[in-house]
Amino acid sequence: MNGLKGIVPVLVFVAACGGSGGNADAVADLGADVAVGTDDGESDTSLEPVTDAAHDVTHERDVTPDSDSGPEIPEDAGGDAPDVFVMPDYAGVPIDYAEHVRMMTFNLRTPFADEGDRLWENRKEAVVAQIEDYSPDIMVVQEALIIPQLEYLEEAIPRLDWVGLDNSGTGYFDEYTAIFYDQSKFVVLDWKTFALSNTPDVLPSLVSEDQRFPRAVTWGRFLRIADGFQFDIFSTHWDHAKVEGLREEMARITVEQMDILTEGRPALIGADFNCHYDSLPYNIMVGKAEWKGVSGNLTDVWVELGLPEEGTYHSWNGVADPSSRIDWLLRNDGFVGVSADVLTATYLGLMTSDHFPVVAEFAIRTP
Repeated sequence: MNGLKGIVPVLVFVAACGGSGGNADAVADLGADVAVGTDDGESDTSLEPVTDAAHDVTHERDVTPDSDSGPEIPEDAGGDAPDVFVMPDYAGVPIDYAEHVRMMTFNLRTPFADEGDRLWENRKEAVVAQIEDYSPDIMVVQEALIIPQLEYLEEAIPRLDWVGLDNSGTGYFDEYTAIFYDQSKFVVLDWKTFALSNTPDVLPSLVSEDQRFPRAVTWGRFLRIADGFQFDIFSTHWDHAKVEGLREEMARITVEQMDILTEGRPALIGADFNCHYDSLPYNIMVGKAEWKGVSGNLTDVWVELGLPEEGTYHSWNGVADPSSRIDWLLRNDGFVGVSADVLTATYLGLMTSDHFPVVAEFAIRTP
């Protein structure tokens, strides 16, 4: 393991342990055993939460314009080498509206509690083949552990880097809802992982004592190197416990934090939301319902394009009931949906997860 990445001086991006994958100051020597959570037939399996430490974690990068130079990305950057990006002066550079953003949301399924072809070690090459086949610009993942999953994907697909912290703020022990991005096209200007609780900056923290595990959202603000276009990405994994009001609360907190963090920029969110299309939490996100006075204004690309309902959770059966579309890609008004699909194919003769990945292509909305 390369060790967790700390925040570095202005204009310097250090590549170690996956993009900006963590803050060394947030790592605690917990000395705790990691246990495997069971999903009781639900769609989610996570690590047993570690609750003996809480961390207030925020990550920022200060990138300032430099009109005398363009982007500088060393050819040999990668691994433990520093990646240096000097912000060019984008004055007069038009936004390329013809260049779309290709996004994937993919519940990787934890590397535990499975056997045979379902073991991560046996299907990891198939996972890489599926990702490479679609070739996303942005990929958000759920149920991912830094070892063996995130580090393997980083090594196997070098063009992709990632940001995120685990749900418990340990930097190691718990699930990541990381954001992968094509580092040849994009730079991360700012990011954080916040808790789905009434104290979002404290990891781990809960919104309900009845939820199964601490839950979090990873947010990143990205810049497209070619033209300076800035946009926001969110990745999350809502709890699956059958507790009244739990996912409604998570929808409320997600909407509130998105409004705060995006500051009016175009934004996309992808996740395993653990609830169906047209459920109350879904309707809160898309503005068809409200919860405690909060209602979102997001658009489900699947509905936008008029596609027939298609399931995403198949529980390793390879066939998903149409009502099981619990993995969504949503946008705000800064983007427009162009295409979307549920990727049901096997790779190398294997199913890649118990969820089908969902992909979509988005155009930047013209003024």
